[in-house]
Amino acid sequence: MAGVPPPPPPFPQGFRPPPPGLPPLQPGWTEHRAPAGQPYWFNPSTNVSTYTRPTIPFHFPPPPHQLQQHPPPPPPAAVVKEKEREKKDKKEKPKLKVPIPGTDWIQVTTNKGNVFWTDKTRSVWTVPDEIKEQVEKMDREREEEAAKEKEREKGKNLKREREEEEEEHANGEEKKKQAQDDDEEEEEKGTLDIQVGEGESELKEQQEPPTESGDPEEDGGEEGGGEGEVEKKKKKKRKTVVREIEEMEADEAWQREIAGQMAEQAEREERERESLIAAQAQSQEVQQRRQKEEEENRKREEEGRRLAAINEVSREEASAMFKIMLSEKDIQPMAPWDMELPKFVNDPRYSAVKLGKDRRDLFDEFCKEKIRAQRAAKKAAAEAGAPKADPLEAYRALLSSVVTSTRTHFSDFKKAHGKDPRFREFGKTEGEKEKVFKGFLRELGEKKRKEMERLEGEFEVMLNEDRGLKIGDKWTEVKTRFAKDKRYIAIPSSSQKETLFNQFLSKLSSSSNTAPTTITTSTTPSTNTLSKAERAAASLREREEQVRVEKERNARSARNAKGLLGREEGEREFKSLLIDLVRDHEARWNEVLPALSKDSRFTDSPLSSHDQRRLFDLHLTSLYDRRLGQVEGLFHERTPSLDSKLGEEVLEGLLEEQAVVRLVGGKDGAAEKKVEGLWKTWMRKRETKARGEFEDLLRESPVVQHWGRLRKKAVEDEEKGEGNKAKGVEDEEAEDEDMIDIGEMAKQVDIKAVHAVLKHDKRYLVYDHKPEERNKWIEDYLSNLSAPTLTVHQRE
Repeated sequence: MAGVPPPPPPFPQGFRPPPPGLPPLQPGWTEHRAPAGQPYWFNPSTNVSTYTRPTIPFHFPPPPHQLQQHPPPPPPAAVVKEKEREKKDKKEKPKLKVPIPGTDWIQVTTNKGNVFWTDKTRSVWTVPDEIKEQVEKMDREREEEAAKEKEREKGKNLKREREEEEEEHANGEEKKKQAQDDDEEEEEKGTLDIQVGEGESELKEQQEPPTESGDPEEDGGEEGGGEGEVEKKKKKKRKTVVREIEEMEADEAWQREIAGQMAEQAEREERERESLIAAQAQSQEVQQRRQKEEEENRKREEEGRRLAAINEVSREEASAMFKIMLSEKDIQPMAPWDMELPKFVNDPRYSAVKLGKDRRDLFDEFCKEKIRAQRAAKKAAAEAGAPKADPLEAYRALLSSVVTSTRTHFSDFKKAHGKDPRFREFGKTEGEKEKVFKGFLRELGEKKRKEMERLEGEFEVMLNEDRGLKIGDKWTEVKTRFAKDKRYIAIPSSSQKETLFNQFLSKLSSSSNTAPTTITTSTTPSTNTLSKAERAAASLREREEQVRVEKERNARSARNAKGLLGREEGEREFKSLLIDLVRDHEARWNEVLPALSKDSRFTDSPLSSHDQRRLFDLHLTSLYDRRLGQVEGLFHERTPSLDSKLGEEVLEGLLEEQAVVRLVGGKDGAAEKKVEGLWKTWMRKRETKARGEFEDLLRESPVVQHWGRLRKKAVEDEEKGEGNKAKGVEDEEAEDEDMIDIGEMAKQVDIKAVHAVLKHDKRYLVYDHKPEERNKWIEDYLSNLSAPTLTVHQRE
């Protein structure tokens, strides 16, 4: 038929026109339906399925008004500059601070990973010895915690790997099954395409218009009947293939949906578990915080109720509470208010008394009552019949308990036991105490001498008991016989033992020489009978010998006792003699020797003449220095400043002073010249001392030190060319700009600023008469200062 239009061209394979109003799909995607009727899309080339429609992206241009609102992009130069600034190294600063337990030290880790230790007074890069154990303990704990964390992370990784392996295995099985399904689907789709093509060709033949001469019924009715049966079979087979494809697609979609639901459920359970753990931790933290707040509130309420109760008491009750508080704080009744105030100022009962004057009055009243109570207790103890010890006996008991050597000096004894009540309560003067001390030393020396005589006698008896001793024996050979004898051990000195042995041998030899005569005279009494006078003479000679031996022994004991007193005791005695007799600093040894010879402290002194002369010269020097100090004190009174002059009136007034007369003599011209010379020498020493104190002032001033060093650094940087603007360096960091500002401020510090800081100090005012020299000294000091060194927080 001529009026029927031709059929539309067939759609390309895999293309499905979108419903009206929906954007087209991306190439390669096909749309399918799940068993529940929900649409999803599948890409065979990537084997990816999704419930989101994969449309072709289309970007709409922004409206003109939005284009005008956005600022223009930054210029390329600024972007490059910003990137260069980000690349610069940042200043090293503390990042992590960890306090060391039990110490004042802090371990600081910087933003560059460096570690140092500080105690707020100094910083070191190495671990100080005093905290080495604590740092090692912290490191061990940190390593153990890191090992535990590593084990936990390892367990999580193993669990994650197992899950990934299981998931990969499941995905592999699914992909394998999917590949098999795809192959079957492709085969069936090819068969279906062939059948669909045959059907379309038949449809075209049916739609073609019939010819005028042809009759459809004449072309063979039997062929039409056979073709109808074939068409029915093809349609039935086509329906079966389509149904199988739909079932396979539904099965695949169902499996994917189940897998997605399981994954979502596992993820949801994991999130719920994590949220539950976080909620429990937060709940515990909130509970702990609430308990802590409740405890603090309870304490504040109790403190508030206590303060309220204290503030509501009457004046009498407040006074009583204040005194009770003082009685509990161990108050010293003789101490002032300011010294005892820190003991009770933080007590709530301190605020019960409102006025400060009332508190002072109550404190004074409490102290008076406590003093009266102490006196009453002391008086009661005295009236109770407690025997009062004799001060002299107590002092001697102290000497007996602590003084064991005759070489002990009184000054050392006083320094060690000056606070002992037995020392303080005896004697009115130090001289009385020293006199008893020296008497005790003499008694101690006599006691030791008698003890030594007893030990020597026992030693001689020990030697007599040994019948094997003979003349010519050596002590080194025979002393081993007596090594275990107590009488041998009792003698402390080895040389003394040898001396006693030699004396014993001498007596032994003398007795052997007189023995034959005695035997001869005794064997012939009848023929050589002595007269009475001769016997008396012999007895007298024997007695004289005994007296001589006794005197030698006493002299030896006296020498030993004097030797025990020692050299120091002799020097003290001789010094006291010089203080009593020599009072002229210009005295001569030959002039004072006759007067010294009349005193027993000179004649009995164990010192040699050389030592006595040396002590005499030291005494004259000490006497002169003491008198010179008195005269220099007068110089300071009459000429107080460095620019003072020694005028005639001042000189005449000095010559009238007794201290000057004792030092220089009379009032003649020679005395005036001596005084002038002494004054000039004193002024030179005074100027030297003042200059040293002025230097100390500059060193002690933190303002001068700080700004002077910064000024020196700024000057050195300027000389080295640092910070030169010709290099094109711009937009430095804020810290560098601050340092530049500080340097500029330091360069502006001048001499006037230093004077303003130092003008109230006495060491500065003493040079008001020499302002030019003082300015020069300050400039020299500032120029000699060194630039400050860099710290761990500063960058070179």
